[in-house]
Amino acid sequence: MAQACKLDKSPLGVGAQRIREALAHVDDEYLCSALDYLELQPNLESLVRGAHTFHTPNLDITSWTCLPIHDSDFGWGRAIFMGPAGIPFEGLAFVLPSAHRDGGLSISLALAPHHMPAFEQLFYHF
Repeated sequence: MAQACKLDKSPLGVGAQRIREALAHVDDEYLCSALDYLELQPNLESLVRGAHTFHTPNLDITSWTCLPIHDSDFGWGRAIFMGPAGIPFEGLAFVLPSAHRDGGLSISLALAPHHMPAFEQLFYHF
């Protein structure tokens, strides 16, 4: 675990190294422990990811940049837009390839309006 403010001030490689180290700890013992924890829970529905469990300041960013989503043709030519139909809870974001095929990206993101300035600051000045 790391606080975003500490990662924000570190080189990108530091964040990548922290992720590699965390993934190295996900072994059989870790997974068995997680399953034991789940077996002890009286209501697993309370643990399911959703609007009730995922609140700001959390971000869940999914990249669709490698998917050929703009190559779809439903009979009337290449799609102008392709992306998530809806974003069910705050903090969920999708990074999409630009429909213009210019190497650009689009981001579909659900955030409360008062959280947008902080996100823009982080996004544009990372």
